[in-house]
Amino acid sequence: DSSRRRYKEPSLNDALADAIVAIDAETFDVIETADGNAYFEWLTEVGTMSETASEQIYKIQHRVLSDSEKDSSSEDVQQFHQNGLTRVTTADGTTILAATHKTDGEVVIVKCPFTYTSEEGGGSI
Repeated sequence: DSSRRRYKEPSLNDALADAIVAIDAETFDVIETADGNAYFEWLTEVGTMSETASEQIYKIQHRVLSDSEKDSSSEDVQQFHQNGLTRVTTADGTTILAATHKTDGEVVIVKCPFTYTSEEGGGSI
Protein backbone atom coordinates (compact mmCIF):
# COMPACT_ATOMS: atom_id res chain seq x y z
CA ASP A 1 0.00 0.00 0.00
CA SER A 2 1.26 3.50 -0.73
CA SER A 3 0.00 6.83 0.45
CA ARG A 4 0.98 10.40 -0.15
CA ARG A 5 2.34 12.63 2.55
CA ARG A 6 1.72 16.37 2.31
CA TYR A 7 4.18 18.65 4.09
CA LYS A 8 5.21 22.31 4.20
CA GLU A 9 8.35 22.77 2.11
CA PRO A 10 10.68 25.49 3.47
CA SER A 11 12.45 26.04 0.13
CA LEU A 12 9.05 26.92 -1.44
CA ASN A 13 8.14 29.43 1.33
CA ASP A 14 6.15 26.68 3.12
CA ALA A 15 4.03 25.67 0.12
CA LEU A 16 2.32 22.33 0.60
CA ALA A 17 4.12 19.62 -1.37
CA ASP A 18 3.70 15.84 -1.64
CA ALA A 19 5.87 12.82 -1.03
CA ILE A 20 5.09 9.10 -1.34
CA VAL A 21 5.38 6.82 1.68
CA ALA A 22 4.98 3.07 1.07
CA ILE A 23 3.47 1.11 3.94
CA ASP A 24 3.26 -2.66 4.38
CA ALA A 25 -0.48 -3.36 4.69
CA GLU A 26 0.05 -6.30 7.08
CA THR A 27 2.70 -4.91 9.45
CA PHE A 28 2.15 -1.16 8.90
CA ASP A 29 5.93 -0.79 8.61
CA VAL A 30 7.32 1.85 6.28
CA ILE A 31 8.83 0.31 3.15
CA GLU A 32 12.02 2.14 2.21
CA THR A 33 12.87 3.12 -1.35
CA ALA A 34 15.50 0.98 -3.06
CA ASP A 35 18.00 3.71 -2.08
CA GLY A 36 17.04 3.31 1.60
CA ASN A 37 14.93 6.47 1.99
CA ALA A 38 11.73 6.49 4.06
CA TYR A 39 9.82 8.25 1.25
CA PHE A 40 9.99 9.43 -2.36
CA GLU A 41 9.85 13.22 -2.54
CA TRP A 42 8.71 14.70 -5.87
CA LEU A 43 10.48 18.04 -5.38
CA THR A 44 13.97 16.70 -4.64
CA GLU A 45 13.83 13.70 -6.98
CA VAL A 46 12.20 15.07 -10.15
CA GLY A 47 11.41 18.70 -9.36
CA THR A 48 12.96 21.89 -10.67
CA MET A 49 12.72 25.54 -9.76
CA SER A 50 14.05 26.56 -13.17
CA GLU A 51 11.92 28.64 -15.52
CA THR A 52 14.17 27.78 -18.47
CA ALA A 53 12.40 25.40 -20.86
CA SER A 54 15.49 23.29 -21.58
CA GLU A 55 15.95 22.67 -17.84
CA GLN A 56 12.33 21.57 -17.38
CA ILE A 57 12.47 18.53 -19.66
CA TYR A 58 11.62 15.41 -17.61
CA LYS A 59 11.11 17.55 -14.50
CA ILE A 60 8.13 18.87 -12.54
CA GLN A 61 8.30 22.63 -12.13
CA HIS A 62 7.83 24.03 -8.63
CA ARG A 63 7.80 27.66 -7.54
CA VAL A 64 8.32 29.67 -4.38
CA LEU A 65 5.09 31.09 -2.99
CA SER A 66 4.74 34.81 -2.39
CA ASP A 67 4.16 35.85 1.23
CA SER A 68 0.49 36.56 0.51
CA GLU A 69 0.03 33.07 -1.01
CA LYS A 70 1.85 31.41 1.90
CA ASP A 71 -1.04 32.00 4.31
CA SER A 72 -3.70 30.88 1.84
CA SER A 73 -5.55 27.62 2.41
CA SER A 74 -6.48 27.50 -1.29
CA GLU A 75 -5.57 24.33 -3.14
CA ASP A 76 -4.40 26.59 -5.97
CA VAL A 77 -1.15 27.30 -4.10
CA GLN A 78 -0.33 23.68 -3.33
CA GLN A 79 2.71 22.40 -5.20
CA PHE A 80 1.08 19.46 -6.94
CA HIS A 81 -1.96 18.26 -5.06
CA GLN A 82 -1.48 14.57 -5.80
CA ASN A 83 -4.78 12.77 -6.32
CA GLY A 84 -4.06 9.40 -7.85
CA LEU A 85 -1.21 6.96 -7.40
CA THR A 86 -0.73 3.49 -8.80
CA ARG A 87 2.17 1.05 -9.12
CA VAL A 88 2.15 -1.39 -12.04
CA THR A 89 4.47 -3.74 -13.84
CA THR A 90 4.59 -3.19 -17.60
CA ALA A 91 4.58 -5.97 -20.21
CA ASP A 92 8.39 -5.85 -20.39
CA GLY A 93 8.65 -6.38 -16.60
CA THR A 94 9.50 -2.79 -15.62
CA THR A 95 7.77 -1.58 -12.44
CA ILE A 96 6.53 2.01 -12.61
CA LEU A 97 4.70 4.51 -10.40
CA ALA A 98 2.08 6.73 -12.01
CA ALA A 99 0.64 9.80 -10.28
CA THR A 100 -1.97 12.35 -11.23
CA HIS A 101 -2.16 15.87 -9.85
CA LYS A 102 -5.44 17.66 -9.19
CA THR A 103 -5.56 20.36 -11.85
CA ASP A 104 -3.07 18.99 -14.36
CA GLY A 105 -4.38 17.01 -17.32
CA GLU A 106 -1.52 14.53 -17.19
CA VAL A 107 -0.05 11.56 -15.43
CA VAL A 108 3.57 11.58 -14.29
CA ILE A 109 5.25 8.20 -14.71
CA VAL A 110 8.51 7.30 -12.97
CA LYS A 111 10.48 4.11 -12.80
CA CYS A 112 9.49 2.78 -9.36
CA PRO A 113 11.88 4.15 -6.70
CA PHE A 114 10.76 1.40 -4.30
CA THR A 115 11.93 -1.26 -6.77
CA TYR A 116 14.96 0.32 -8.46
CA THR A 117 17.84 2.36 -7.03
CA SER A 118 18.45 5.81 -8.48
CA GLU A 119 21.53 4.32 -10.15
CA GLU A 120 19.18 1.86 -11.91
CA GLY A 121 16.87 4.72 -12.94
CA GLY A 122 14.48 4.52 -9.98
CA GLY A 123 12.51 7.75 -9.65
CA SER A 124 13.37 9.00 -13.13
CA ILE A 125 10.66 10.24 -15.47
